[in-house]
Amino acid sequence: MNLGDLNSNLTEISNGINYVIGLLLFQVGLLFLKQWFVERKKHLKNATILGYGLYFIFFSLGMFMLFFITSHPPIPTYNIYFIFSIVLRGIGVICLTIVLELKLQKILKTRYLITLTLTVILSVTPFILNFSLFYHVEELINAILLILPMFFIFYFIKNTHGAIRRKLSISLLGFILFGLIINFSTLRVLGLIETSFLYPAFILFPIKLLTIVGISLIFYGFYGYSFFLESQWKENLLELHIIDKERTKCVYHKYFSEERLEHGELFAGGLTGIEKLVKEFTDSQEEIDVITLENKLILLSHGTKIISALIVKKNLQNMRFILKTITSRFEFFFWDYLKFYETYESVLARSEIFKPMEMFIHDLVKF
Repeated sequence: MNLGDLNSNLTEISNGINYVIGLLLFQVGLLFLKQWFVERKKHLKNATILGYGLYFIFFSLGMFMLFFITSHPPIPTYNIYFIFSIVLRGIGVICLTIVLELKLQKILKTRYLITLTLTVILSVTPFILNFSLFYHVEELINAILLILPMFFIFYFIKNTHGAIRRKLSISLLGFILFGLIINFSTLRVLGLIETSFLYPAFILFPIKLLTIVGISLIFYGFYGYSFFLESQWKENLLELHIIDKERTKCVYHKYFSEERLEHGELFAGGLTGIEKLVKEFTDSQEEIDVITLENKLILLSHGTKIISALIVKKNLQNMRFILKTITSRFEFFFWDYLKFYETYESVLARSEIFKPMEMFIHDLVKF
């Protein structure tokens, strides 16, 4: 088999891979929409996840259209289909920008300027198809299609912890690889490859394989947890109590929300009592790590000398990471102070001990 035959075979395989890419993108969109539907049944506001779902659904439809016209001989309505493919992808990113500009309006303060700008660009695209400016507009749209989702994923990475941060980082890597197919799907780049390389399939085939890897990483990065709930973990925080196991007394507490439990002063002793009761009831030596309290949860982290109790609305992976981190940090730095805790006469004097802990929690939670 000579190089020409190999190029022809790779071209045929590459055309088939195009539809695999489209199906994978559609599947990622369905993943988000499924999460949105599940959370919607719980009456939770989840526009962010809906935005990402619509982004991938419309993007996949646009790519299907693009792959169809680029893998078949030229047809009279080629330009119409090509414009339609751009518009479909653009609608997807508009859906995403609307909900993200709404959710992050305190940070972005753009007042839907991004959405309006993209809408204007898409509106003028059909009228400049036969002008050289079209190539620049097409490349600008592709850049927006890639950069905006990556920007917001990066924002969520900076505001999450532990396993969720790692999974989102993997999805960000997936977006980078996914960007290959976006950059190589413009008319100018495709034309350049066709004219500059004798065997263009040798260039396009590995790019499409890397794109499949990228989309798979995106799918993995968002699979197995509620991206919507984890991205809003700060809204789930209510209270933190750190309890001296030996004294069964709360030595440190912090309120993240005005929605407090009743009888807060009795909480430390009550918590230890609940824990002992559960142990006796289950006849188990294992330390429990969650207690259901009406419409709230008490997440427990057991240190050597302390128990950290975080009162939350939902049991999220971010909550677990934060609680474990606080427990280890508190016990490592402040246990020696706890030996003399009772010798401090005033609440103010006692609170002075834990000022560094306040700063640490503030940096960890970043309210």
